[in-house]
Formats: sequence, C-alpha cells, structure tokens
Amino acid sequence: MTTEHQVERIIYLYKVTCITNNKIYIGQSVDPTGRWRAHRRDSSDPKVQFHYAIKKYGSHNFEFEVIACCKTQDDANDMETELVAQYNSFVSSGYGYNATHGGMNAPKSEAWIQAMKNWHASLSPEEKAARSKMHSESMLNIIATKGHPAQGTKRTPDQVQNLIQARKDHPVVYTDEIRERMSLAHLGKELPAEQIEKMAVAIKENWDKRLAELESTGNIKCHAEGCTVYGTKIKYIILNEIRYCSTHGQRLRNTGSLQLNTNRSSHNKGVPMSEEAKEKVRLAKLGKVPPGQIQFTKEQVESILNDSRPSRLIANDFNVSQNTILRLKNRKNDFLISIILHIVE
Repeated sequence: MTTEHQVERIIYLYKVTCITNNKIYIGQSVDPTGRWRAHRRDSSDPKVQFHYAIKKYGSHNFEFEVIACCKTQDDANDMETELVAQYNSFVSSGYGYNATHGGMNAPKSEAWIQAMKNWHASLSPEEKAARSKMHSESMLNIIATKGHPAQGTKRTPDQVQNLIQARKDHPVVYTDEIRERMSLAHLGKELPAEQIEKMAVAIKENWDKRLAELESTGNIKCHAEGCTVYGTKIKYIILNEIRYCSTHGQRLRNTGSLQLNTNRSSHNKGVPMSEEAKEKVRLAKLGKVPPGQIQFTKEQVESILNDSRPSRLIANDFNVSQNTILRLKNRKNDFLISIILHIVE
C-alpha cells in the first residue's frame, strides 16, 4: 500500500545529439520537455561542458529525443548507466558530454567535481544565500505537498550500524557558536498546537516508561543510608544528581550533612538514643511537660503560684511566655511540680 506522496510516476530517459560533431548527452527527467528548456536556459551561463557546447553551437544544432522510460528511480538510474555505456557518451571518451557514468548515484568524474568546485567558488555571498533560500523553499514545498522524501523508508541493520559508527568516529561537539546559531534559527517559529500536544504525550509516555523500569529495578528510592523510602509516589529532592527523600534532602541542603536527628525516630532506625535524651522523653511523657523548657527554681515556682496578678504581667517579670505561666499555675499537684523542679535541677 502506497502513501499519498508515493504515487507512481514515469521517469523518462532522453538523448541529446549535437548535429555538428555527433556527440551525445544522456539524461533523465519526469518532465523531459521542461528539462530540455532548462538545459537551453542554463547554456546562457554555462557551468558544465554540455551547456558550454549548447552555447557554442546553438541549441538549433542539437537533436532532443526520448528513448526510454521507467517506473522507479532505481530502474531509471540503472537504465541511464546502461545508456551512457551503450552510446559511449562519457565525457572522457571524446564522444559525449556526460560528466558521470550515469545514474544519480554514479561516481562523478574528477573533471566534473572540479568544475562544480570552481562554479561554487565563483558565486558571491548574495548568490549563495539566494540559492540556499531557493533550495530550502523547494524542499519545504515538496514536504508540504508530497510529504518528506524519507517518509516510510526503513534503514537496514547494516545502515544503522554504519550511522552509529560514523557518529562515534565523528562526534558532534556543540560549541557556544553552534548553540547560538541553532537558537537564532528557531526564533520566531511557532509549532502547530497539534504537534505540541503530540510531543507532550510522547514525552510523558517515555518518562512513565522510564519510571516503571527504574521502579521495577529498585532504583527509585532515597539513597541515604538506612532510609527505606522508595517508589514513584514519593516527592524526592535531587542533590548532586542523587535522589533523597524530603527529610534527608532538606537535612542535607540545610546542614550539609546526612547525620540523623534523634528527634525523628521514623528516619533514624538503628541509631541508639542517649540516656539523657531517654530520661527527658520519659519525664516529659509522665508530666506532659515539653523537655528543656522549664527554667524556674523552687522559690520562683512558689512565687508564681502565690502571685495573684494577671499571668501576662508575671510572664514579663520572668521573661517567658504567658502560656508557660498558665501551664505552671494549672499544675498545682505537688507531684507534677516536683517533676518540673527535677528537670531544672
């Protein structure tokens, strides 16, 4: 099944004979009449030997005729090669004007290569820019009307390996100049909404696939030693290209260390708590008093309990919060007061 831009077309092989010297030129075109007009037009500013001959002898001294036709480009190339050999029209033979042995992929002669180099070197910067613009517009028109020439083609395994090896042998180095040129080339261009949506879907699908592969291998996890947080549903912090859970990531970001905090038991499995810390926690749970926040002596506690002034004024006298005074006044039980004093002592 052929796509719209792969519609079958006829490629014609033509022969042009110079009546004056009987030299022959073999060519191919899908529009042979238009191609002969192009040859005569190019002879006004000749760059190849065939056009020099048309200018020298005049187009009226050349006989143009179609001699064969093919349905595929490969067949046309093969046929052109055979016809050049049949009519001995290769330029070095002295009997023709063909600069190559025929076929679009046939090897070019040294004379033809040098002629092309000389012609290209003779162009001014403006002429080169104009030709580049013309070729670009022509290719864009072909893509818009017939599709990309490479669309639907598949490379053989050998071709793929050759391309991989070629890239290894000649790696692309993106210098600042190249990056700037690429950036300027895309300025002002807007992609169609359909293409943007297609790219977004493709990126998400590839990312989800990568996440699934990483999760299946256990690579998506917090890399802090001893941490058991893992999975794709966790919000991670990436530091120095290493994945950490939010707790360890923030700790490393704020303190520069992954040293475990004894107040966060969920992320400190296997780290023993000091005896002093254990005692504070035990007393805090027993009296429901936050450890390390009571700083009163026995005399101060008694004066606070017996003071009838508003708690705000008492708090100002001792440079503590009003809530601290209220908590202390509410603990009139001797046992709880002794706990408070014990913590201070």
